[in-house]
Amino acid sequence: MARRGTTGAPVCDCIICTGREEVVFLRCASLTTCLSKLLPERAKYDAHRSTSALSIRIRGGLPSDAWAIRRTMARELMNPLDVDPSRFVVAEEDGERVGFAQIKPLGADCFELASVYVEEAYRRRGVGKRLVSAALDGFLARGHRLTDLYCLTLAKTTPFYTDLGFHTVVDNTPPDLAFELAAGKLVTKLIGEDLVVMRAAHDEKRTTGEHGTEHGTTREHK
Repeated sequence: MARRGTTGAPVCDCIICTGREEVVFLRCASLTTCLSKLLPERAKYDAHRSTSALSIRIRGGLPSDAWAIRRTMARELMNPLDVDPSRFVVAEEDGERVGFAQIKPLGADCFELASVYVEEAYRRRGVGKRLVSAALDGFLARGHRLTDLYCLTLAKTTPFYTDLGFHTVVDNTPPDLAFELAAGKLVTKLIGEDLVVMRAAHDEKRTTGEHGTEHGTTREHK
C-alpha cells in the first residue's frame, strides 16, 4: 500500500506471498524500489503456482523409496512399519518425490487405501486425487474389487474421499480392519481429531488406464 513519507516521497509497505510458508515483508523507500523488489518475488510465486509449468510423474514404488517414505510417514504420525514400496504409487516432479499413496492387504478380502500424502506446496492442486486414482486403477487391474477396499481418514478430510467414490461406514466394519482402526483412534485422539471409516463404492463405469500406469509410470500435467 503506497503512502507519503515525511519528505513527501512515496513510501510503500508490501506483503508478498512467495508460495512458501513464510511471507516476505518489504518496506521500500519509493514505489520504484518497491516494484524492483516485488516483481521478482511475484514472478517466482507465479511460476511456483503455474499449473502449466509443472509436470508430475506418477510411478510405481521402488525399493529406493522405502527410507524416504518411512521417514515422511513417521513425521506425519502415520505407521512407518511394514513399508513395502511395491504397494505404493509415487508422485514426482523433476525426480523429487512430492507425494505417495498405498493400498495394503489386511485380509483375504480386505484392503486399505492408506498413507496418502502430498507435500504442502503441491496440495489442493489435484496431486492427491491423481495418486489415489492411479492406486485404484492398479488395484482393479490386479483383479480386486473396489467393495473390498476401505480407508481410515480424519472427519475433516472425508470430502476428498467422497469425491473419489468412497462413502462413510457406520456399522459392519470388517474384523480385518480392527487393529488399524484401534491404532488410528489412539493417534487421532492425541491430536484432537475424529477418525472415520470409509469404503469404496462399486463403480462399473470405472475403467483402468485413465490414471493408471503403463509399465509402472505415467506422466501427468497439473
